[in-house]
Amino acid sequence: GIAEVAARAGQDVVVLETNLDDVTGEVLGHTIARAMEAGALDAWATPAVMKKGRPAQVLHVLTTPEHEEPLRDLVLAETGSLGIRRLTATRTALPRRFETVDVGGHPVRIKHGPHRSKPEHDDLVAAADRLGLPLREVAARALSGQAQDHPPKERGTHG
Repeated sequence: GIAEVAARAGQDVVVLETNLDDVTGEVLGHTIARAMEAGALDAWATPAVMKKGRPAQVLHVLTTPEHEEPLRDLVLAETGSLGIRRLTATRTALPRRFETVDVGGHPVRIKHGPHRSKPEHDDLVAAADRLGLPLREVAARALSGQAQDHPPKERGTHG
């Protein structure tokens, strides 16, 4: 199926940030995943060097104003940080549509924007694993429009 999402030019957003020099990579990854599950528009970490040359990560959470408070509370609770910064920004998102294609009997979602199309990575991984094909080949089949024309071999078969 195909779904349309219109451009959201000029959307007001909030960026929450905190510097972390005392959390593990596992805690950082978990916090990013939890933020996304809790409604963040995006979440990521960037490396930083803090005072006295200490390596750190800056955790960023992009959100709408209505999701700001619960996401702030989540970040503080999960990381143990003693503070968080709030920056306001304006986001422009181009229109996009979503389509699901069949690659060898496996659904792969494709996001189409005005300048490019991109298959969803998780769908590619699942299909490539089940079909025993390289990820790049499954991606090419999904984008080619020949997804069903050349069924691949199932994993474990030789020929």
